[in-house]
Amino acid sequence: MSAGLAGLNQIVLSWSASPGASSYIVERSLDATAWSALAAGVATTSFADSGLSYSTTYFYRTRAVSSFGASTPSLMASAKTQAQPDSLIGHAVSLNVARQKSFTEPVATFADANTATTADHFSAIIRWGDGRTSIGTVSGSDGSFTVMGTHKFATLGVYAIRVIITSNVPDRAQVAVTSSAKVSTLAAIRLSSRAQRAPRVTNKLHRLSRSMFDRAWPISMPEANDLISSPR
Repeated sequence: MSAGLAGLNQIVLSWSASPGASSYIVERSLDATAWSALAAGVATTSFADSGLSYSTTYFYRTRAVSSFGASTPSLMASAKTQAQPDSLIGHAVSLNVARQKSFTEPVATFADANTATTADHFSAIIRWGDGRTSIGTVSGSDGSFTVMGTHKFATLGVYAIRVIITSNVPDRAQVAVTSSAKVSTLAAIRLSSRAQRAPRVTNKLHRLSRSMFDRAWPISMPEANDLISSPR
């Protein structure tokens, strides 16, 4: 009996015909100890087992069926399926950075369908949109990763950052992401940050003023209405 791969998730079996056999039973095991019937009534001397898990070893054996019943098991054969291929999906990010100020920030994130691939199997090239290129640092695990880049823009403007992520294990896979960077003066960034905090400060002052009013005027609304409507 022999077993061989016929694709990422398929193993093909073949064996020699047994004299007097009308059909065969194919049995499978994951540990070569506990067996279960995979198929019965197989009329040929070959069988394809599909829909298998990635990176898994499967063991097989057969029994010949005749008018006397099923025979003892045949010799065993085994095969291991291939690792799941990398399939990458990239996600862009938006940066707000200051001119002439070096920064280290995430420039892209990506997901890999193969959760077994580790960060050191990926490489990333960053094209900053200002004519310069650098190597990114990939971190993460379990199929979720981030690309970090270090750069300094010399002039103001909005730049398209092209990030090319490549994996060579177990098979070559690549994805390209276009992120963006808005380069402003440091003063403009600080002003924008203050503007974003302003609503929170205003709300806090409103709550504080309301609390002070309640303490200074400790009467309920019905009491207030009575005071307003009562004759002088």
